[in-house]
Amino acid sequence: MPYLLLALGFIAGCFGLYRVFVSSNSDTIKDLIAYAILAVLVVSLIFLAVTGRLWLAIGGTVILLVIILRVWFVRKAKKNVQHNDDQDEPPLLK
Repeated sequence: MPYLLLALGFIAGCFGLYRVFVSSNSDTIKDLIAYAILAVLVVSLIFLAVTGRLWLAIGGTVILLVIILRVWFVRKAKKNVQHNDDQDEPPLLK
């Protein structure tokens, strides 16, 4: 019986992901995948810290922080470039 419930939950989750991927644009899907990967990494770091492998958790946190900051600054720079490009156009062409 637990396997049946697990299978039904898995099927419902797959169907939900299918609906999200079909109805979303590519930018939303990229953000969704990035947040899912980030969530898995954070949960794994918490697991490592709780199970006594603190040195791995600290190292993973430092690496994860570097990756997050890099992505954040790159997105911020792209947003600034797009914002500056919009300001260069005359108001009638927008």
